[in-house]
Amino acid sequence: MQKFISIVFLLTLFFYGCKQNTEPQQPEQKPPGYQEDIPWSSLADSPWPMANKDPQNSNRSKFKLPTELKVYKKINIPTTTFSNKSFSALVIGDSSIYFAYTTYPDSVSDYFFSYSFKGELQWKYPLQIPEGDHITSPPMVLQIGLILLFDRNGNMYRFSPKGELVFKKNIGKKVFGQFTIEEGGIVYAVGRDKTVFAVNLSGGIMWSQAVDNPDISSNGGIAFLSHEDNIIVKGQEGNLISISSLSGMINWETISYGYFGNLPLVDSNDKIYFIPSTKLDYHGFYCIDSNDKLIFKNDSVYGSTISANSAIDYNGNIYVDDGYLISFNYKGEINWSFKPESHPRSIICDANSNVYLLTDNSENNRSTLYVLTSKGAVISQVQVKGHARHNLAAGRNFLTFMTQDSENLINYLYIIK
Repeated sequence: MQKFISIVFLLTLFFYGCKQNTEPQQPEQKPPGYQEDIPWSSLADSPWPMANKDPQNSNRSKFKLPTELKVYKKINIPTTTFSNKSFSALVIGDSSIYFAYTTYPDSVSDYFFSYSFKGELQWKYPLQIPEGDHITSPPMVLQIGLILLFDRNGNMYRFSPKGELVFKKNIGKKVFGQFTIEEGGIVYAVGRDKTVFAVNLSGGIMWSQAVDNPDISSNGGIAFLSHEDNIIVKGQEGNLISISSLSGMINWETISYGYFGNLPLVDSNDKIYFIPSTKLDYHGFYCIDSNDKLIFKNDSVYGSTISANSAIDYNGNIYVDDGYLISFNYKGEINWSFKPESHPRSIICDANSNVYLLTDNSENNRSTLYVLTSKGAVISQVQVKGHARHNLAAGRNFLTFMTQDSENLINYLYIIK
């Protein structure tokens, strides 16, 4: 009898344990405002495949970046001119840093460059673009292993990672600013003819939509919504234009807020963030939904001297340029601000929600890169020669950017570890 009771007791424990183990696990609760990485199958799974990191312009790296900043490499690249059109923004593939470059001394031609992560020149390709039609739109690294590029003369290019020209076609659309891509591989851009257009990777125009006042300059660009087939185009007069990526039809257009120098940022919940300037009646930090409904506005931002695009970390904190760095939470409330000695040029954040701020002091021919915690404490900084242009880009364990040395007519490519 005692043996029987023992067996029953053991069986009871066994079945109870099975029941305990089969109870459904509760999903981990994400904090309010938490941001998910949006998969984008047409882009390379590389650290920084396009300007501003992704089609939402998040400027957020999925890697932990260095916090004790030191110059690992400084590469001199001579030039015959000096302007913010000397080179495009930088992008990063699996093993290379890519950018387009104008006015190289041995020719009037523009070049497309590839450097290794060790700072070694891998190749440069002469583009033979007529003088005055230089490249300012950044390249893009595609999932199929090719690098996509547009120039100001209407040409569309695809290059192999080894620098071989795979495809070139004049599509009749001059592109100055940032372009974007959908998951299916259709590319969207703003043309100098004041159209927003869709083009496939063979150079075929899918649709072209005339728009009254798109930003056709090198500061123009597009943001893709995270979960809808719509793109958000930056306008020339501080307006945003929502366009169907499928048909090219205009969904809505905001009022003209004046002007804003940065691109709209879209979070993983399809909220759209932007900062207008010039028209003081409309100054502020705005958040709208995908139907142009106002979610919040913070009037403490004036936007009169914006140069850097915004960034958003995994906790939903948004970092913006208002002549200095401001951190907002997902509700539009100010967390903190940081006033560097010189003007912001680029803002990105990493997997630890550390913030990287590149500033430009053109008067002293110097630039400074800061790293701050998500609470606003400066961890370290490094100062370099030349004044910064365009964006920071982040690899798996490094940051890179370019500066222009106004004293010696030399551009520098920096790799920071």
